Order: sequence, then structure tokens, then C-alpha cells
Amino acid sequence: MSGNLNYLKLKLGDFLRKTDAVSEYNELTKSQWRTNAQLEEMQREKLQLLINHVVENVPFYQEYFNERQIDIEEFSVLDLKELPLINKEILNSKKDDFTAKNHESYGSSWKSTGGSSGKPFRFLLSKNAHSIMWGNIWRGWNAAGYKLGDKVAVLAGDSLLGGFDFKRYVYYQTMNWIPMSSFKMDETSMKKYLLQLKDGNVQFMYAYASAAYELASYALKHDIDGVKLQSVITTSEVLLPRYRTTIEKAFSCKVYDQYGANDGGVTCFECNQHEGLHIGSERCIVEIIDDQGNPVSDGEEGRIVLTDLDNYAMPFIRYEVGDIGAITHDECKCGRGLPRLLYIKGRERDFIIDKEGSKIHGAIFTQLFKNEENIEQFQVKQSVKGKIDIYVRLFMQENTPDFAHYSKKLKEQYNFESVDFIISENDFVKTSGGKHKIVINEIES
Repeated sequence: MSGNLNYLKLKLGDFLRKTDAVSEYNELTKSQWRTNAQLEEMQREKLQLLINHVVENVPFYQEYFNERQIDIEEFSVLDLKELPLINKEILNSKKDDFTAKNHESYGSSWKSTGGSSGKPFRFLLSKNAHSIMWGNIWRGWNAAGYKLGDKVAVLAGDSLLGGFDFKRYVYYQTMNWIPMSSFKMDETSMKKYLLQLKDGNVQFMYAYASAAYELASYALKHDIDGVKLQSVITTSEVLLPRYRTTIEKAFSCKVYDQYGANDGGVTCFECNQHEGLHIGSERCIVEIIDDQGNPVSDGEEGRIVLTDLDNYAMPFIRYEVGDIGAITHDECKCGRGLPRLLYIKGRERDFIIDKEGSKIHGAIFTQLFKNEENIEQFQVKQSVKGKIDIYVRLFMQENTPDFAHYSKKLKEQYNFESVDFIISENDFVKTSGGKHKIVINEIES
């Protein structure tokens, strides 16, 4: 009975938001089993409709197509390369030019991303795209065992939890969520969260990867057991290997990672094979390109470029989200026809810069510390080229790692002038959305 009631609450949420996410979820759980060729044909048909729409209704593309006399008949995915790359800076400077003249007819509303730089990015989203977004997210949860209406603890910041006022309370009730703020990760709050997980009949947790890791570390450090979940679903940040191991140990379950960029229309999820993240290709075309803008082969790393096939209110075509990754179209053992992101390295701002000006990705530190069991958390801060400060929090203060060895190794392998380690409990900077970042790069690009 409770399952039916919770399902009806989701339908009520759809009614209040004027969305149809439940129906989209039901469709998406079927379409994921189509072949890759069938899904690509669906993309081609949707892309043709999108191009017809933007030429008719979006000023930027009206001018672009007319000036270059691009033939829009039978426009294909391969023809996308004829269109320019766009990004947040371009959209912010020409927002009206990228907004459909008839956007209100699509039930558009303003949304915002958390903004890794601390500056939220606002964009228009149609009701249809909003519905498909949630259908895609729930489909990813379903791969982790979730059924519509199941209770979910959500440990996150502003990008998932918009506040705790009455309106949001109603929203959380219809979604059957227990909200937990990633801004409040002090001892008192974490004890409360663990008690809610233990006594609240919760089977699933949807969380920022670093917040789930922090909560899991606290539970293990203080021998708090009895919290057994069916799955933890991580999102919004790169899931580091030690994050996964610690979370699975603390909560006696598997971790399923997700990646999303709602401004670009993409949602990706891990299945039970854990060999990459399935792309919600029914809504989004994903390209991987090199620094010169050329497409790269499957398995090769490059910049992620997104085309949202459903957001007619403010179409994002060839949108560079700022992340780096690799894609494969090889069939997954699970049988889904959806292509997969093999990995995501995170934002382009997640680089440090040596004294000669060369960029080095922050993933080197994950690799460097992967066998250092006493480092609970770390963050690399840089404000001057060639100089970095590494803040670390230790599990045991009496067992200090050999920081001199790590400093020497980094200087030898990379062109750093100085590498300083600082042991700290609370000097970790979070984004405005409550996320942990491995690299805080304060050098102006």
C-alpha cells in the first residue's frame, strides 16, 4: 500500500510542476534496451526537428544558417560539426539570441547550475526537457535497484536541494526524499544523518560523491554500524576509487555513479557492470573533441560537447560543458544499447599550472595518494604558477605520512618550484553548491 501511495505522491509532484516525469521514466526504461543503431536513428529524427525549430525561432541560428546558406534538409549528426561550439560565456553574453522567440509555449522556466567558479549560470528549460531529465535520473536509480516512490536520502547542496522552506518541504515529500545538507558536515549533523539512514526505512542515498565519502569515513572512524543500504548513488563530482571503497564498506552496499549536466541535457549512469556510465542518448548527443575541435576515436580522451535534443526553450547545440572524458559505443554486457562514457576527469579548471605555464590535471594527486591509507581527504590550492599548497586531513594524527617524499616526487616529476603540505581539519574550500573540489585554482586564465 505504501508503495502505491508514494507512486501517487510522485504523480502529484508531476501535477504541481506541470511535468510528466513518471511517463518519461516509463518510456526510457523501455528505450534503453533498443540497439545502438535504433537509438542513433531516434537521435537523427529528433535532431532534424530541433534544427527546423532553431532556424525558425532562435535568432542566433536563424542568422547563422542564413548567412552560410546551410541546407537543413536531412540534417545529420555528422553535419553538427558545421555549427559553432558554444559555452556559458557565449550564452551569458548573448542570452536573448539563444532564446527561442516562442519559448513560453514550451512552459519554460529559469533554472541555474551551481557554477564551479561560484557564479551560477541561468538558463531556460522547457517542461518537456525537465520531465525527461527526471525520467533519466530515475532510470539511473532504477539500475541501482530503485523503484518509483522508494524513499531516498539526498545528501547534497544547492544543485539538488534548493532550500528548506515550506515549498521545498512539499517538494521533498512528493519525491519521498529525506534531505541532508552537504554544507552541514559537522559531527552533530553527521550523527543525525546516520541515525536517519538507520531508523528511517531508507534503502537508497543520492549524494555528492565527496559528501557520501565524508559521511562514510565518519561512520567507520567512530565504529557506527547498522547502516545498511541497498545502493548509494553518487553524482556531481568525480567518484574517486577510495571514495567508492569507503562508501561501500561503511554502508554494506554497491555504489552506482552518475554524471549529469542539465544545462547541456545529459544524464549518465552506471549499470551493474560498473564499466562506464550509460549516456541518456534519447535526449542528448555527446561528442568528444580534441583541442583543435576535431572528433576523437572511441576510447580517446577529449572535451565533452553536448547537444540537448529536447530543450526547445533555449536550445544548447554543441555546448562545451567544460568536462573531459572518453566515450565508447561498444555493447555493454548488461544489454543496453546506450553508449557509455568510460570516465570523466572533471572540469578544465581542475588543473594546476607548473612554473612554465603547462597544465597538469589534478588526477595526478589521486594517483599519488591512492595507497596512502591515512589521508582521509585532501585539496590542492594554487594562486601562483609553479607553487602549490596541499591541505590534508588525516585519519590518525600520530601516523603522519612522509610528506617530504611526496614533495620531492612531485618536484622531480613535474615542474614545481614549491610543494607545501598543511595538515588541517577544516580548511577545505567548497563550491557555492556545497561540493568538494580536489583543485582550487585561483590563477586567472
